[in-house]
Order: sequence, then C-alpha cells, then structure tokens
Amino acid sequence: MPGLLGPLISFVKNHPVIGGSLVIAFGILLIDLSLDGARRYRLYEGAGEIEAQVLSITKASSVPPRFDLILSWPNGSSVARSIIRTGPRPVETLKEGDPVEILVSKVNGDVILASQRPEDAPLGFGRFEATPVIFFGIGMSLVGLLLALFGGRLQDMS
Repeated sequence: MPGLLGPLISFVKNHPVIGGSLVIAFGILLIDLSLDGARRYRLYEGAGEIEAQVLSITKASSVPPRFDLILSWPNGSSVARSIIRTGPRPVETLKEGDPVEILVSKVNGDVILASQRPEDAPLGFGRFEATPVIFFGIGMSLVGLLLALFGGRLQDMS
C-alpha cells in the first residue's frame, strides 16, 4: 500500500475534481451503508434465536466467495425452510446436518445466521435512522466537495 500512496497523491494534485468526486462517492457509499445498517438492525431487533438444521451447502459465486445454505427449522406444527446467502467464514465450520442458530425477523420473516446479527444500534434523526458511520460518510463527502472545488490550489503548492 505505501507504494501506491505517492502516485495517488500526485494524481489527486493534478486532477482534484476527479479525486474529489471519488472521495464524494466513497462518502455517499458510507452514508448508504449506515442507513442500510440501521434498517437491518430494526429488522432483526427482538428476533429470537432459533435452532435450524443445515440441509445443504452450495457455492453460489467465486468472486466474491458466497455460499447458499438451505436451512429447515420447526415452525409450530410444520417445518419452515429458507435459503441464506453468506460468506465463507460461517461455512468453514458447517456441514450438512449440523445445527445452526438463526434469527427470523418478526417484521417480514427474513432469516440470517445469529452470528451475523447487526450490532450497531441506530441513532434517531427525526424522520430517519442511521448508524454512527453516517458521520464519517458526511465528513468524507464534505472533504471531497472541498477538494473538488478548491483542489486547484494544490497544484500551486507544488
């Protein structure tokens, strides 16, 4: 990474609008991540852990590595089934027939592994909620805006 920092700084000095636009885009991505994290937190808030059984594990994609777990669990007098798409870490320790803890949303019935429960409690901002990452995203967007608007002065400093 240190080998890339010099050329990156040089590129941003020579093209501040492009560099600022990229920083703004990264900030907006963080804001979206924050809003989605708050939504996911509320979705699984109060969801109890249920023990499910892994019926099958299939590889869904190589890049990025993703796996589909087909799970079943007792749901009253019937058996419920669901497919969960997850990364490689949870799959490393699982095999078909293993028990696994899941969370079933009380809002819409979505299912995730209990180990993937959202941890960042959202902050309320009147009409919307977001995780604390939103402050970093707003800050990055503002830095990118300043860089795009006033970055031409960086060329004078060289």
